[in-house]
Amino acid sequence: MGKLYMGIPREKIPWFPKINKDKCSGCLTCVNFCRNGVYIVEENSNLDSASTSKWDKLKKRPKVENPFNCVVGCSACAQLCPMEAIEFPERKKIVKTIWELASKYQGK
Repeated sequence: MGKLYMGIPREKIPWFPKINKDKCSGCLTCVNFCRNGVYIVEENSNLDSASTSKWDKLKKRPKVENPFNCVVGCSACAQLCPMEAIEFPERKKIVKTIWELASKYQGK
């Protein structure tokens, strides 16, 4: 069995960052900040100079590689992102999900 959070398998809790590619500048603040290995630096070998998307033009860009390494409730990387390009689920929804899952996994 993998990591647990309040007795719940961590992979059952949908708390992890998503990168908004339209906003990301490729500064890698998120990669450098997170000590849990959620992000990696992705080398973009298909640089597309004809593309209008700045994401396609970034040589190095962040990638969420290990989403379930993210500490449930932590969103510090999103708060540090200068482009506001990191998004998390609504906390209220996650709290509700955790309570529902906790009742399911109690006693297992």
